[in-house]
Amino acid sequence: MVAVLHVSVFTTQAQGQEADFFNADVLPILQKRCYGCHSHNGGKLEGNLALDWKSGWATGGDSGPAVVPGKPEESPLIEAVRRTELEIPPDE
Repeated sequence: MVAVLHVSVFTTQAQGQEADFFNADVLPILQKRCYGCHSHNGGKLEGNLALDWKSGWATGGDSGPAVVPGKPEESPLIEAVRRTELEIPPDE
């Protein structure tokens, strides 16, 4: 019973830390660089990509998933926010 409680508390703390990290470090980037074209509140979903819902990251848009769990180097969203140019998507 104590082990279950310990795991539960640890999981809750980890989830809280993840939420804190997201709200402090990730959300401001998405709001500044992505939500204008990829949010329901922004009034448009370019490429059918919704980044204001967590489910939208995995489902992605016309180009596929925006995030590949556990593989940031393969995640188009990570690549996009690292770009210094405003051209999204880039010409290929």
